[in-house]
Amino acid sequence: MGRQKGEEWNHVLILKKHPKGMHVMQCKYCNHTYAGGPQRIRVHLLGLRGQGVERCKHASNDVKQQIQRLMGIASAEIVSNVDVPILNENLSITSTPISENEMHNLSQPRVCSGTRKKIKLDASGSLQMSSNMQLRKNAEEALARFFYAEDIPHGKVESSFFHDMLKAVGQVGPSFKPPFPYQLQNKYLNTEIKVVERDLSHMKEYCKTYGCTIVSDGWTDTRNSTIINVMASSMYGSVFLKSVDTSGHVKIGEYIF
Repeated sequence: MGRQKGEEWNHVLILKKHPKGMHVMQCKYCNHTYAGGPQRIRVHLLGLRGQGVERCKHASNDVKQQIQRLMGIASAEIVSNVDVPILNENLSITSTPISENEMHNLSQPRVCSGTRKKIKLDASGSLQMSSNMQLRKNAEEALARFFYAEDIPHGKVESSFFHDMLKAVGQVGPSFKPPFPYQLQNKYLNTEIKVVERDLSHMKEYCKTYGCTIVSDGWTDTRNSTIINVMASSMYGSVFLKSVDTSGHVKIGEYIF
């Protein structure tokens, strides 16, 4: 059986339900549409500052008093930021700032009469999700900016090597520092050469065992030298063998053979 919804849901119309509780809803008083859970409803109705939710301008004092009772149960820290009159212990409106003792009492979970079960409300869940979404947006924009500034083809985002890089960096976390240019030119380049040579050695062994086809590819370099690349192709892939400068020769079949 699912958990019963709190009183704050009585003040909104649910336009679209989300399995994790972040529904799309509309305020019954100002018709403002936004996504979130119970905490964002309270933030909207009370007009909490710095919470990223537009303040409701048409909620009555009775509605605000009801929500303030709920906020008093959840967290005194949030009540201290409410930009509306504070309720005293008798629930009458007063302009007197709340004392430290009252703040402490409000922060303690209340016990319902007739039971020892404490009421605990998660006052940060939806705000935490909003923060994670903002971090993701910042990361995507920074990545896109790098592609634009360095004139990198946009199709490279589909490269498996690019995805492997992002995954490895993500596993390290914010402490990751990229290598220096001289490390890319020496240490990591030499490591990658060994990796490629190891993979090629496997390919060559396959060619010896299962056979292959020798193929060639002609091209011209920037100095107009005619070059022929020689490769061995098999069911496991193609391996570059060597390049031959064929300048001054007619590329007939016998010569290439």
